[in-house]
Amino acid sequence: MTDSIFSLAPRHTPTVPLPGDEPAFRVDGERGVRLPAALRDRHTARYLAQRVVRNPSDLHAHVQRIHLHLDLKDGDGTNAALTDLFIALGAGGGALRQRLLAVAAPLLTAELHGVLQAALTAPLEPRTALSQGAGAVLTRGLTGSWRLVEQVVAESRGGAGDALAE
Repeated sequence: MTDSIFSLAPRHTPTVPLPGDEPAFRVDGERGVRLPAALRDRHTARYLAQRVVRNPSDLHAHVQRIHLHLDLKDGDGTNAALTDLFIALGAGGGALRQRLLAVAAPLLTAELHGVLQAALTAPLEPRTALSQGAGAVLTRGLTGSWRLVEQVVAESRGGAGDALAE
């Protein structure tokens, strides 16, 4: 009997690109901001995110990443890529930030669109707490709000009141 237990097992389809099809070798040669259809996948998105981590000032990688997520109609990825661009640019690049925000608006949640619209005048920082920052690689991973306690001003009734009745 020539078959072994290993040859009868179903073949596993790799989840990573095959050697020679690695995005690192194909994306770096693309000078346009929109990648060819053959490169529009999650492996390329992951590669571009890592390029942004390695060099946050690489505007070409930021813009390619944003356009990739737009082409994929990936709202969460677009949110993350735009957030990273806004963090990387700080107060600079106002015209670029405004144009890309306008292009991406249909895929953004209303809340994040409002946050990024406000960030056109008051820049985002890596430590800014975002309610929808998942996938952004330049944030410190803070989600939610820094606001832990809210002061409530009680109406004065001219004396001690019943705490349970209030």
